[in-house]
Amino acid sequence: MIMPVGMALLAQAAGPQRMGRVMSIIGVPMVLAPALGPVLGGLIVEHLDWRWIFFVNVPVGAIGIALGRRLLPRDTALADPGRLDVLGLALLSPGLAAVVFGLTEVSTHGGLGALVAWGPLLGGALLVIAFVVHARRAPRPLIDVGLFSHRAFSSAAATNLLVGAALFGGLLIMPLFFQVARGESVVGAGLLLMAQGVGVALAMPVTGTLADRFGGGRVALFGLAVLALSTLPFAVVDADTPTGWLEAALLVRGVGIGASMMPAMAAAYATLDRAAVPRATSALNVIQRVGGALGTAVLAVVLQGELSDRLPGAGGGGLDGPAGALPRAAAQPVAEAFGATFWWAVGLTVVAALPALVLVRATRRATPAAAEAAAGPVIG
Repeated sequence: MIMPVGMALLAQAAGPQRMGRVMSIIGVPMVLAPALGPVLGGLIVEHLDWRWIFFVNVPVGAIGIALGRRLLPRDTALADPGRLDVLGLALLSPGLAAVVFGLTEVSTHGGLGALVAWGPLLGGALLVIAFVVHARRAPRPLIDVGLFSHRAFSSAAATNLLVGAALFGGLLIMPLFFQVARGESVVGAGLLLMAQGVGVALAMPVTGTLADRFGGGRVALFGLAVLALSTLPFAVVDADTPTGWLEAALLVRGVGIGASMMPAMAAAYATLDRAAVPRATSALNVIQRVGGALGTAVLAVVLQGELSDRLPGAGGGGLDGPAGALPRAAAQPVAEAFGATFWWAVGLTVVAALPALVLVRATRRATPAAAEAAAGPVIG
């Protein structure tokens, strides 16, 4: 609940013509957290009890509650939320959970042939379809599916689905690459991934301003090009590829991430009236999370298959942890398996450029004056 509600509050307070800058602020912790998490997680696992991975949320949550009670607005609601869509909640929440669980089972059991994954996938898909049918008729649905008839919004949603798949799929594969193919420790792999987080932090403030000035669609398209090009060094990696070269690619990849995901969301908000922002926020967050689960499952299955093909007998245990000192005979096949998997991440990014192109054209028609007029006065 934190992410969509927080984003809706900020979006309503900022107004559509400052959405690029607002989304860049939101995007820094959203993308930095997965980059910095492996470092913190590695330190906790190596020096504390593994249970502190969960206990660490208690002080963070307590600080958040205290700051929220003091700083969050309490009387700035702009619309009557209506009654909770109980039927929609009963259909969509378990439906999405079942789909994500099914995708996880696909990656765990090594492919789409796993029968244990088909039950949750099919059941979840049926529940989601039932929710769509219900939402088209309900006066106040949990997720307003009518928003997807808006060209700019549907293009931004498709872009975020595919970028989320490439981003979160990469966040699974990259630490495994440094651990399995390069023999790094958990903490070492996390530290190497920090270059990507630095790139995100450098790009976010700049791309937010550019999105407000030139349109989020154009900035997102540029970010996707940078993201695809900077993933190529991992797609052609071999056992002797210098780590410094990969670190430079990660830094640039972070810039591409910072210039693609959040500007695409900002572009969708800039074409909607303010009353629709909370509903749009929920929908985009659902799309992004489903994309992340999809990308993680796809890349995990691909990697598992590539390792099995190149190292027979390693398909089930090839992802268990650091390789330490891989023998030379195995180092090159393992690197090639990861390289082939990264080609899929490149492909997901390239495909994401298609809806981004539609987003550029759709947002070009929304003039700043019209958007500002639709927004009304900005909350101080």
